[in-house]
Amino acid sequence: GEMGDQGEKGEKGDKGDKGDKGAKGDKGDKGDKGADGAAGQDGAQGEKGDQGDPGVGIKFISYKVIDGMPALVITLTDDSKQTVYMPMEAEKSVDDSGNKTFKAGKNQVIVPQDIVLPNDATLTITPISAQEAAESFTVSDTDYVASFEIEFVGLPEDNDEEITVVLMIDPHLDKDSMKLYHNSDPIEVFEYEVDTGKLTFKTKSFSPFTVIATPLSGDRFVVQFKDYNGTVLKTETVSIGEAATPPTDPTREGYQFTGWDKTFDNVTADLIVTATYEEDKNAPIIEVSSTEASAGEEEVEVSISLKNNPGFLSLGLSFAYNSEVLTLSSVLDSYNRHTEGYSFTPPPDNMASGCRAVLYKASLPKKITDGDVMTLKFTIASNAPAGSYAITVSSTEGGTYDGNKEVIVLASATGYITVE
Repeated sequence: GEMGDQGEKGEKGDKGDKGDKGAKGDKGDKGDKGADGAAGQDGAQGEKGDQGDPGVGIKFISYKVIDGMPALVITLTDDSKQTVYMPMEAEKSVDDSGNKTFKAGKNQVIVPQDIVLPNDATLTITPISAQEAAESFTVSDTDYVASFEIEFVGLPEDNDEEITVVLMIDPHLDKDSMKLYHNSDPIEVFEYEVDTGKLTFKTKSFSPFTVIATPLSGDRFVVQFKDYNGTVLKTETVSIGEAATPPTDPTREGYQFTGWDKTFDNVTADLIVTATYEEDKNAPIIEVSSTEASAGEEEVEVSISLKNNPGFLSLGLSFAYNSEVLTLSSVLDSYNRHTEGYSFTPPPDNMASGCRAVLYKASLPKKITDGDVMTLKFTIASNAPAGSYAITVSSTEGGTYDGNKEVIVLASATGYITVE
């Protein structure tokens, strides 16, 4: 039979239900490490720090002998001073017998041959000031006192041998009065040579040794230091052949100290040593004129001038004179004759001896000149005896200043009125 016709297309089926959730997958592998980051930029420059403390440094070092002790005096940049006393390391020598002698200045220590010192052993002799040593003992002002610290460095601790010590001290000391101490313990056995000053003793210990003795008569001398006007600056007693120690350099207004009139490094007799000076030609100087007058005369003028004028903001002067013969009637300003602008304060109405006058100005003048600064006028007593009468002019203390407001030191000056 014939094939039947094709049937019609069926309708679209309904949507299927949602499927179940799938199972969780396995954890993935760890990723590779990332590349290094780029370098950061340099930080900004920090602020400038505060200036550090400059500290105190050494300005200079000088060597001095103080109370017989060698010392370094260190001056620091703040002008303070430090003194460092220096022990004297002894030089070693060996004589033909094998004895070892250690020397430091005039002082010696001899080590006998049978004492063996290591090659690196040294000896120091340190003088102790006589003043410090004398404080531990009863001594008189005329006694000779010498004290030394003696020390071996590197000597074996088990050394039990006595060491002969030879100290060269001053000669011409009285052996009978001499006392020798180790610390404060007396050493009874020792030898002393009067002519050489050689002192010999034995010891096992090393620490301060002190010698006290009375100089033989005629072997101690007095050295006196005087200033130009006879003022005693210092008195010192020294042994024969010793040097005296001068005082601090003296000063004199208008002059420079140049030294002493005689040497005193080898004293063999009593001495008077006087300071010597030379005039400081650049120092400011007061000059006072002199004149002649008759008894009963009035208006007698004495001029006061200034030489080497440094320029002054104030000039204060006082006037001393014999008030029984002279009467100061007036003090006049002479400086403004050639340098204007100064104020002037004369003495009070009662112009007795010792009165003062002052020139002053707020600033220095453009032109600074020498010449007259003040004029004094005197009346002479009608019964004045013949003779010369001094008028002394002095710079008043704290009354004279330069342009930097520093005190000017002016030496006093004297003029005379001679009554015929």
